[in-house]
Amino acid sequence: MNYEVAIYRLLAEWGVNPYRVTSTIYMRAAIAVRPDVATLLKDAAKASMSLVGTSTGVLTLPPEIEAGRETQCRTNECGRFGTLSDGEPVCHACSCAGAFLRSKWKNPLVACPVTNKKTLKPYWPTNKGKKIEDQPT
Repeated sequence: MNYEVAIYRLLAEWGVNPYRVTSTIYMRAAIAVRPDVATLLKDAAKASMSLVGTSTGVLTLPPEIEAGRETQCRTNECGRFGTLSDGEPVCHACSCAGAFLRSKWKNPLVACPVTNKKTLKPYWPTNKGKKIEDQPT
């Protein structure tokens, strides 16, 4: 589900200037717009597992692949990437910001939710089950 519009509507209700949104405020809004508790728990579990796994070194990618994923996002070819007022990255496609988005760039089990219209594949695919030599850079 695309939460981008719902997040910015909620921020407007809270009286937050959309140009002054920090990663903390953005993540609070992203949590608040989840449609039900089951979705919230599922999304929170995935994000937490990614953050813990990448922070502890259990889930890793070679630095050049991680950098390639970050670069792909920052080029903003899909139009869904941005930078919040505190300088933290945000992806409006998956509604992740800050440390959670950075953990996705490092996580080999996560794919970009946006499909490239030219290739009809995610901008960066999951690397699950692939040898390091077979992974895109």
